[in-house]
Amino acid sequence: MIKSKKQRRRLVAGLLLGLALGLLVSALLWLDPFFLAQWGHQNRNLLYSPYPVSGHTIIVAIDDQTLDAYGRLGDWPRARHAALIEELRLAGTRVIIFDIVFADAADDDPILAETIERAGNVILPVLGQGQPIPSATGLTGYRQILQPSQNLAEAAQALAHANILSDQDTLVRRVPLLIEGDDHHYYALSLQAMIEFLRLPLPEPSPQKRHLALKPGWDAPVDAEGGMLINYAGLPSTLSPTSDQPSTFTLLSYRDVLEGRINPEVLADKIALVGVMATGEPDQYGAPTGEGQAMYGVEIHANAIETLLQGRFLRYQERLSAALVVMALSLAGGLLWTHTRPLPGVLLAVLAGFAYFLAATLAFDFYGLLLDMLYPYLAIPLTLIAGLGYRVIFEEREKRQIIRLFNSKATPQVVQQIIAAAEEGTLRMDGEQQEVTILFADIRGYTQLVADMPPRQMLLTVNEYLRIVGLALIRHQGTLNQYAGDLIMAIFNAPLAQPDHALQAVQAGLAIQSDLADFQASPRGAKLPQVSFGVGICTGSVVVGNVGFEQRYDYSAVGDSVNLAFHITSAALPGQVLISDTTYQQVKDKVQADEGQTIPVKGKRKTITAYRVFGTKVDSRQ
Repeated sequence: MIKSKKQRRRLVAGLLLGLALGLLVSALLWLDPFFLAQWGHQNRNLLYSPYPVSGHTIIVAIDDQTLDAYGRLGDWPRARHAALIEELRLAGTRVIIFDIVFADAADDDPILAETIERAGNVILPVLGQGQPIPSATGLTGYRQILQPSQNLAEAAQALAHANILSDQDTLVRRVPLLIEGDDHHYYALSLQAMIEFLRLPLPEPSPQKRHLALKPGWDAPVDAEGGMLINYAGLPSTLSPTSDQPSTFTLLSYRDVLEGRINPEVLADKIALVGVMATGEPDQYGAPTGEGQAMYGVEIHANAIETLLQGRFLRYQERLSAALVVMALSLAGGLLWTHTRPLPGVLLAVLAGFAYFLAATLAFDFYGLLLDMLYPYLAIPLTLIAGLGYRVIFEEREKRQIIRLFNSKATPQVVQQIIAAAEEGTLRMDGEQQEVTILFADIRGYTQLVADMPPRQMLLTVNEYLRIVGLALIRHQGTLNQYAGDLIMAIFNAPLAQPDHALQAVQAGLAIQSDLADFQASPRGAKLPQVSFGVGICTGSVVVGNVGFEQRYDYSAVGDSVNLAFHITSAALPGQVLISDTTYQQVKDKVQADEGQTIPVKGKRKTITAYRVFGTKVDSRQ
């Protein structure tokens, strides 16, 4: 239930701010400009986490020690690779993959071709040249395909492409499972390796509904270009003996394998990837898990194989889904942060950011879903700033208005309580009917005082006496309403609730008479003309709120009880405190009063009963 106009205003403002900012951020999400797209990709990198590899894939690395021993890779005889293949065949390696394109024919190609054919499990790479282009079927295409020499191509178990796809931030997150070129299609090295390792039939070369069917019930999600997101199993590996990074995959030196220094059991029944992992070689790329360190191409293929073998497929969140999340966060933020103060608001925003990150981590780990990691984090602070800005601009203005209204009419503590009530929505300034107690204090003999004294001295005298009366009223939690020459008015039980407002008003009236007597007995008071006050009090239902217009208004009370209090005050003799019957019924057990007197009311046929109060039964003056 909405308690006040202020709460309704906050609700509407929160909804409008959330809706406007949600639409703005959603529009940015849909357009995804380059500078924001890069930021979003980098934020998603935080979701990647290491996972245990299957152990089926090993990397035979052409590393620094291999090049030191055998010289530059381009000068190697093909027979050396044939010898490596023979070592792997004899050890029982199930699939052998080269990440080296043997494009130029060599004199010893027949030796290598014969060894490849004898092994019967060697996959050789092809490489799409230049920038990828959309093919007629929507897959990644290349105008030219670099292939092995004819003898080697015919001897290989299969040809598969070694291309990878770099995003705008140059990091490699995808591998096209299929490419087209030279009127042929080629599966990725990683996909071909899995097919050969698991002895699966070749999938249909056309993805359906963004999925490539690997076998019944096992589909690899791909994008419009046939690209599969790689679920990286760990950090870039290295063969450096000084490195403290653990290797994600089993890394073996090409030289050690070739020279028979590796236990055949390590090689048996494995997928062996042969590629370059030497210092200074160009086949290195940025990866989401690289933390600034490049990853060798052969490692990227190993991670792609692991993604396929374990079925740890990833997919991006759909734009519509991400936009709905942004809208939900924006609307929730708009509603929340128009109702919170700055410090709690900032803390809640931080908690919301952590909660979303936790949700994104769980979605990644359990569902392979890469949630958007940018636009929700734009929505949260933008709605926070807008919500808190609304409070500062509009509600701080209201706070200043309250201070201006009540600063001279109540104690600082009461003013702060009024501000707190306004912030909680329990204070209404636009007019509310409620029971209050009205007190008037009127100077007796004011007309004669004005006639007998110079104006300036008269003003100083009146102000001195009104100061004493006002302090007594404030001391008893009364809200000073108005000064009208010789008259002062106070309200009890508004704007803040006072359960004992009638008693507080009576005590204030008694305190006025007592304080005046004490002042006049003092040396300072003895120098001023002696004046007295009559006090009238009435309890009843009135309408309280701001009275006036935008440029000039005041907090006051309007109603019959105000008029009755004024008439009772007029009937009070100097030094008397008269209270209405409605007030008397609430305080009769706590005050000493006479039996009452009848007072005529101008403009009314009936009279009212008023009681003169002499004191309280328990002295509560402060």
